[in-house]
Amino acid sequence: MVKPPRKHHFVQAEHLRQFTDADGLLSVYGKDGSRFRDKPQGIFKKKDLNSFKLEGELDTSFEAIATDIENECWPILRRIVEREEVRSDDIEYIATYLSFSRLRNPNVQLGIVEMHRQSFEQTAKLLDRAGHFEEFGPNPLDPEKSLTDLLEEGTLTVDINNSVYLDAIGTMMKPTYETLSNAYHWCLIKSQRGRVAIGDHPLTYVHPGRDPGAYGMTPGGTDCEMAFPLSSNLYLFGRWETRIENFVSEDAVDELNKRQAIFATRHLAHRQDHRRWHSLVRRYRDFAFQTRADTLDFGEGAYQIMRSGVFLNLDANRTKLANPLAKTFPIALP
Repeated sequence: MVKPPRKHHFVQAEHLRQFTDADGLLSVYGKDGSRFRDKPQGIFKKKDLNSFKLEGELDTSFEAIATDIENECWPILRRIVEREEVRSDDIEYIATYLSFSRLRNPNVQLGIVEMHRQSFEQTAKLLDRAGHFEEFGPNPLDPEKSLTDLLEEGTLTVDINNSVYLDAIGTMMKPTYETLSNAYHWCLIKSQRGRVAIGDHPLTYVHPGRDPGAYGMTPGGTDCEMAFPLSSNLYLFGRWETRIENFVSEDAVDELNKRQAIFATRHLAHRQDHRRWHSLVRRYRDFAFQTRADTLDFGEGAYQIMRSGVFLNLDANRTKLANPLAKTFPIALP
């Protein structure tokens, strides 16, 4: 019996093949300064992203769901690349694929799993403070400490099954799909020089010139611009409730490449091996698109907050950097 693969792409390999050079390779540039070449099969994937343990067995059934979405939608996006045209009957496939792309990403996985971990831990602390565990007597790990003490010092930890993330994808895809299919109008922006790059969080949405602040940003609103790299020559571009015709612009592509570098968690890829891409990624090494969970504890209760947006990396040494989204510019239409 063939074992199912444990490493799962969060950017489809067939999609990445639209960015390869004549040798079938991509040049990959890391925010940590790394720089290497690889095949599409080797990058933008994570172990067990689509799996979870059930009674000791690894359940990989969600990988089949991911494959079904790819098989249904990618041929339509590939046809858009080939004919360089977006038609009305393409929209449902665009909205489905981009919605899935937004959620099928390790940064979303980490945020959702962390939200559930904090929720479980906070509930246990509140019950402990209210005396609900007193009837069981002193805890067996350390009779001198409460359950809250053990959680806060890390002696007792909570492990959340990845199934909560996979369940959340199904719940969150529908509202995202409806927004992308109903509120955005889509066009193609072409680079005749093949300058389009792709990051490991390829769907970008920006309110140009606005710092989203501490609470993240929404993928919509009157000035919101959304972009998705389709190939080395084409960006799929959407603007909120604004009709746009296809156009050619290296300046627009440069602006959208900048957004790819800002949103990237770790890597940006391009068909070209050139130091300009290395410099672009390093310029935004301290920032990335992230999904964060925070709990505000106020004794008898707590608030839980989920935020998504471009934030300073938690391990960045510098803490007073301006958010690079504040220096983004609206895409100039022809």
